[in-house]
Amino acid sequence: MSKRIVINCWGSHGDFFPYVGLALALKARGHTPVVATADIYRQEVELAGVEYAHVGPDLDPNDKTLYDRVMDQTRGSEVIISELLMPKLEETHAELTAAAAGADLIVGHPLTVSVPLVAERANVPWVSTVLAPMLFSLRRTCPCCRRHPCSDAWAGSGRGPRGASSAWRTE
Repeated sequence: MSKRIVINCWGSHGDFFPYVGLALALKARGHTPVVATADIYRQEVELAGVEYAHVGPDLDPNDKTLYDRVMDQTRGSEVIISELLMPKLEETHAELTAAAAGADLIVGHPLTVSVPLVAERANVPWVSTVLAPMLFSLRRTCPCCRRHPCSDAWAGSGRGPRGASSAWRTE
């Protein structure tokens, strides 16, 4: 039985491409995937033969100043959340609500914070995804990580790769 699956993603090509791959795999299995993302990816989604729905926020990919601010190791995450995503939350929530009409499932990226709200209101199941292993709280969340060679080193130092915060601490 074919399902309409809305995949809401946002970010760089590194965030975008895994979801296009997921959409193509779902399509090959007879489902109807919809990639709901920013306008800069519309052409790539459509060239892949997948339905596109606009869900922003939209950014200028040629804005070098913004790119430098987002990639800043100290404040980049703050810029993404406080300056780019949260001011557009009402707008992106409305766009996702429209894109999710008739969906059987909604798949969300770590930064698409409207997914659970839209899914709950529409009474549609949703799935959250993780693209970066550092988003796992190693020993507590991911049993396979207990055996990872880096796990012991990170646990001993209380730090993860590149000096990550205390989220890497394991008890």
